[in-house]
This record gives sequence, structure tokens and C-alpha cells, in this order.
Amino acid sequence: MPLSSHPITTRVLFVAGSMRSGSTLIGRALGGLPGFVDVGEVHWFWEHCVNPVARCGCGMNLRGCVFWGQVVLDLERDNVDLEQVASDARTLLRTRSLGRVWLRRIAPGPSHKWSVLLRASELLFASIESRSHGAVIVDSSKLLPHFTLLREMTDVDLRVLHLVRDGRAVAHSWQKRQRSPFLTMLIWMIQNCLMELASRRLPYRSRVLYEVFADRPVKAVQRVLGELELTPHVLEGPLTDIALPPTHGIGGSSRARFSGETAEIALDDEWRTNLAPVTRAALTLIGMPLLKRYGYRLWH
Repeated sequence: MPLSSHPITTRVLFVAGSMRSGSTLIGRALGGLPGFVDVGEVHWFWEHCVNPVARCGCGMNLRGCVFWGQVVLDLERDNVDLEQVASDARTLLRTRSLGRVWLRRIAPGPSHKWSVLLRASELLFASIESRSHGAVIVDSSKLLPHFTLLREMTDVDLRVLHLVRDGRAVAHSWQKRQRSPFLTMLIWMIQNCLMELASRRLPYRSRVLYEVFADRPVKAVQRVLGELELTPHVLEGPLTDIALPPTHGIGGSSRARFSGETAEIALDDEWRTNLAPVTRAALTLIGMPLLKRYGYRLWH
């Protein structure tokens, strides 16, 4: 029977923040807990669904995956035009499209595309909820347009985990890909500020620093689940060396997704020694307001 005839309250734990903040790793850690399922960055689903080369964390393409293949079949039974929705998602679920998304009520074109994408996404999450037997869905998409989509879905119980990593570490990570570290720091500030504003009225939200999570993962996870009023679980053994079930996460860091059954959680602080002193000082000055707000040391 089509999923559209079965309205179900779906619990979604949305991991928010900037790119290169460790969301793939924290998604795996949360998804390995009883009653949770890590699906990676769901905003990539539509693109990966029509791309035979894209793989999920199990190594298969989505149609060949034992999990996502059933989700695709569910959507096809509900007559979702996957090609069209993928095209709409490319247009709307990008950070650069945030203005169009927020102003869509006065722009008929984007408004219609958004409605189609919203309905298809409701069916997508209903299918994920059904195939994971009612587990809390860990979605580490991070992007604000996707967060806006989740907020407008009916029958979704949304909780937000705002994951923050030191902006200087993020800038250093992107510098390896030839992006200006100064531009990255500005984007880091904008993304985190907008996420705080967008989620401020939600009843269930929490924040964790990646550095705190990497240092004491068990304590960090237990605190987050408590603040989000999701059932805390007592973890046996150190989370830095916990055997995780195979992940079906899509998008995000390939190294974290395809790292096998043992996830290594470690602090990556290469930026402290690899960034030129002048660059490090300039990044500190640019990001000072938020770095101070989040409790980071400014000078080392």
C-alpha cells in the first residue's frame, strides 16, 4: 500500500553546521546506537538516486542497496518523478539558493518546485522511517535549505544538533582544496549564525563542539541525547573504537563513510602547525566574535 496513505510521525535528528565539521563521523556514532539509523546527508538522495555511479556507505549504488533500493521502490509506487525531483533539488537544496527558498512565496516558479520537492521529501522520510522500523533518523545534511524543508514537513518530529568545529580548522581543511581560508571563515560565520537564527524557536536543540566530541565522545553523545530528550544509551567500551554496523549513509566524507566497521574518532588539529602564522592570526581576527561565543581559545 502506498506510504502516502499512512501518515506517521517521523523522528529526525538533523545535524546542522558548516561543511568539514565532522558531521559524517558524528552521524555514524549516533547511527550506531540502538533505535537510531544514520542515513548521511539526505539532501543528496535525489541526485544519487538518478546517478548510477553514486554509492551509499555499503558500497552499492542506491538502486542496488538493500536499504535504499526499497526506498526507491516505495517512491516509485507513490508515483514520484525521481528525475524531476532531482532536478528541483539541484536548484533549491543548495546554500546559494537560500534566498530563493525564503522568498519563494513571492516567486511562483520556485514556489511550485518547492511544493513538489516538499511532498516528495515527506514520502522519502516516511519510507526511511518504515524501512528502519521507526528508528530516529540521523540526517547530517547541514544545509539551511534542507533544514527549511524539514521544518515544513508534516508529521516530522524535528530535533537539531548544531555541530561546531573551530573555524580555523575548517578553513585549513578547505585550503587543501584550493579555497581561500578567509572566504571559508566568512562562510563558516554566516552558516553558523543563520543556523542559530533559523533554529532558535525549536523546542529541542543542542550544540556540541567537534573538539569536545572527539575528546570525550561518550559523554558528549549522552549529553546531546539528554538535551534533545531522546533516550540516552549507556555505551559499552570507548566510542573511539566501537564496532559499528554497516552504514547506508549517503554524501559526506568518503573516508568516514567507507572506513569499515571500526570508526576512529580523533581530533584533527593540523591547522595549529600547518597554517602560516599570519594566516592563522588573520583568521582569528575575522572569526573572533563566533570563536569567542563558542568558547575557543583565540591565541595559542
